[in-house]
Amino acid sequence: MRGDTWLTVDHDGDNYRLSLDDGVSFVTVPPGGTANQALTDPRTGRVLYVDTSGIAGTGVALVRVPGTYHAFHTLIGLRDTLINERGLDAEELVRGVTECVAGVEEVRNQLVQANVSAGSQIGFLDTLRRNLESMQFDTQDQTTRLQQADIAQIAIDLSRRQVLYQMSLSVAGKLMTVSLLDFLR
Repeated sequence: MRGDTWLTVDHDGDNYRLSLDDGVSFVTVPPGGTANQALTDPRTGRVLYVDTSGIAGTGVALVRVPGTYHAFHTLIGLRDTLINERGLDAEELVRGVTECVAGVEEVRNQLVQANVSAGSQIGFLDTLRRNLESMQFDTQDQTTRLQQADIAQIAIDLSRRQVLYQMSLSVAGKLMTVSLLDFLR
């Protein structure tokens, strides 16, 4: 179930019955109720689980499912509450409008969170774009240097770096070699 829905509780003389579609269809509650009675809304196919173990009366009540509100459904629910087709008294109407306003506030908070998330993603993509542009410039610069390079100088530099690398490996190998005498000290 999403958002707000009206739950109708009826008693047929023997058992309580529950409906999510204004009494068009009912689900019979077993004697004593259950902690997790499944009610399916035939209009949407969505399921609402209700604790029916403490039912003590009949009537119609607004059931809220926080965290599941949709902007337009919430506004439609507020409109329907204000039209008052159910004939609610003033106190129930104020309570229903207050609950609908809480749903609108929840939707507003969800929109703010989505806005923050979108902003951070845009920031990430902008940083990525700048980095790619910088890499493209560096690649073009390297390409230009390679095209203008002196092959003899490159060979000398490469040979010098190779000798330096081999010397570094040799020194590191000697530093890491532990003789028996060094071990005993």
